[in-house]
Amino acid sequence: MKNPLSTIFLIFLVFAAGCISDFSQKGFKITSPQEISQIGCIENFDVTNFLGENWINYTLKRVYLAQTPDGGFTEIVDYVIPDILSTYYFTKALTLVNQSPYNKVQTIKWLHEEEKTFFRNSTKTNINDFLKLYFGVMSLSLLNETPSNREDIISLILSYKQDNGSFIDEDDTDMTEKALEMLSPLGYNVAELNDTKMHVLNEWSNLTPPNVDNFRSVVKYISMFNMYTNMLQMLGIDYRDLKDYDQKVYPLIWLSQNTSFFLESPPPLFLMTYILEALKKENSLTDDIKSATYKILMEEKLWDGGFNLFGLDYGEPQGTYYAVEALILIGKMPERDTINFIHERETPLGGFIFCYQSFGDPLSTYMAVHTSKLLGGEINKTRIKNYLSRAVYYRKPYSNDELAPLYFVYLTYKELGITMDNETYNYIRNETARLFNLYLTEKTDNIVEDGSWISLIKLGKEVGVVLDEKTKNQLIEKILSQRNQDGTFGNHSGNINKKLLYTSHAVLLLEELGYKYRDERTVEFLLNSQMNGGWGVPDLYTTYYVVRALRTIGVCPKDVDGLLSFLKRVQYPYGGFNFYEGQENAYGGLYETYLALRILELLPLS
Repeated sequence: MKNPLSTIFLIFLVFAAGCISDFSQKGFKITSPQEISQIGCIENFDVTNFLGENWINYTLKRVYLAQTPDGGFTEIVDYVIPDILSTYYFTKALTLVNQSPYNKVQTIKWLHEEEKTFFRNSTKTNINDFLKLYFGVMSLSLLNETPSNREDIISLILSYKQDNGSFIDEDDTDMTEKALEMLSPLGYNVAELNDTKMHVLNEWSNLTPPNVDNFRSVVKYISMFNMYTNMLQMLGIDYRDLKDYDQKVYPLIWLSQNTSFFLESPPPLFLMTYILEALKKENSLTDDIKSATYKILMEEKLWDGGFNLFGLDYGEPQGTYYAVEALILIGKMPERDTINFIHERETPLGGFIFCYQSFGDPLSTYMAVHTSKLLGGEINKTRIKNYLSRAVYYRKPYSNDELAPLYFVYLTYKELGITMDNETYNYIRNETARLFNLYLTEKTDNIVEDGSWISLIKLGKEVGVVLDEKTKNQLIEKILSQRNQDGTFGNHSGNINKKLLYTSHAVLLLEELGYKYRDERTVEFLLNSQMNGGWGVPDLYTTYYVVRALRTIGVCPKDVDGLLSFLKRVQYPYGGFNFYEGQENAYGGLYETYLALRILELLPLS
């Protein structure tokens, strides 16, 4: 939090300038806002029918997935485009619990489509071509499917084989185990790979058991033991018949008798799974090891039901898969929230999305809350309130001199009807006073170009930081002095987008200042600038501000049906809206969705 003495000094400067009147010291209960239109533009408008129930469900799901561990929201995740890594690990986890993806048919169809490029277009994660191929082939195998171009894929896998029989990927990593895993379900007889047999036998013979006093070395050794025994089994070799088997298996027996080491230094999830696999193969998976494993897993389970391989505070596909496999190995079933976590990441196109989370931001949080409420979604007020209690003071990634994040934090409190404590309320009020002083000092010359002036005055009214009449009149005169002969505002140099935005800003700002602006030239300019249903490109941002300005004046767009048609054209079928028609690589963003829904709010009868 800022130093309170510096805040008091700033407020003193504001009062000394005679620009802002006194405000109440009381805390208060905030209730949800309502937009009141003077004239309705649509009668009997069924917004659910217009948006579509499937679209609403997709959008709500994407909003839900955008909530971050800190309780806030980020941009809605790309819930639409599947990712091959996530598809493999989540499908494998479901297979372990005898389930399939809900959209199994679509998933298989998507995998066969991606197979045409050997799965190279199917992921946004930074993995090489060999791994993409592996995740694709094995995903199909998990779904009891065989690639359509089986022979080509077999040839591609074999192209990674070296003279010594190993398989090496683009990063010079030995991928022999994964190559054998792929070749077997493709119907290739791996027992014929004699040079690979020799390579694996040589690696096995070089595998030297470590000193059991070094637990980390024991853990690493057991994971290698498991990998080589898996390969030997796939190649048709019984490793238990090899002469040094008894020596090599000893560290596993030792670990099964020394469970305390397992609890004191829990290995990463993927190593834990390899250890459990090895112990189970050797009939050394004791009840003590099972109990210790369950305790570790429950401690590592995250708020969303998933697990994270990298120690982060949100579930991801690899960690979740390894946790599920570990649970199955010790005879436990994952809890329902873990299974739900997996299914929630299925996409309507098939497959699963890659999970990512970051920190919430104030703007996205308000837009997510507003969108969710409008569409009838459930909102966890407690988690959001916890986020707001921090975000009001530290409004990252924005600077504290930016108005928008403070305003949106306040709006989120108001939207949710959350009672704000006196300390928080007073801080917002003091910050509003400070920002008024900053704006009045530095941001009046081009006032119509800055839409944040509108939000600043609205926020000031909410928290009792009100401009005095003299300053208010000076701002009104400043705005009116920037009016052009054609009814537009600002120095726009003929740029139509600037014309529309600056003019809309001026109308809205004058309204907030108590000046009822109703110039016919301005109204005609705004009405006649509608193009292809919207304004600007047309785009949602310009359209929103123009519609908002028109509704403030009490006027409806000339072509309301055209406006609705424009909104339909930029509506993304799997949730969200795009910014403008024909936008490439756009999958319906949160900000765009918020703007579109706000436009729809402005049109019906009150």
